[in-house]
Amino acid sequence: TMVGLIGTDVFGMNVQNLLGPLAKCFQVDDKVQTSYSIVLDPPGHDRMFLHFPGANADFVSANVTDYALSLVTHLHFGYPPLM
Repeated sequence: TMVGLIGTDVFGMNVQNLLGPLAKCFQVDDKVQTSYSIVLDPPGHDRMFLHFPGANADFVSANVTDYALSLVTHLHFGYPPLM
C-alpha cells in the first residue's frame, strides 16, 4: 500500500490507474496538481532533475490515515528535502 496525495489532473488519474490497488490510500484533491519529477540523463553528463512539487507541497501528516497506518509493515519516507 502506498500513501500519497494526487490531483484530479490527467497525470494523477493515470498514476492511480497504473498503481491500482496499491493506490487505495491515496487522497485525491481537485485543488492541487500531481507532483512529478523528470530525470534528464544525457550521455557523458551528470543527470539533471526537473521537479514540480505540486501535491507534495500540500501533503501533511493528516493525509496519513489510521487505516493506512493499520496496513503498515515497512515505512519508506522518500526524499524529505523535496517535500
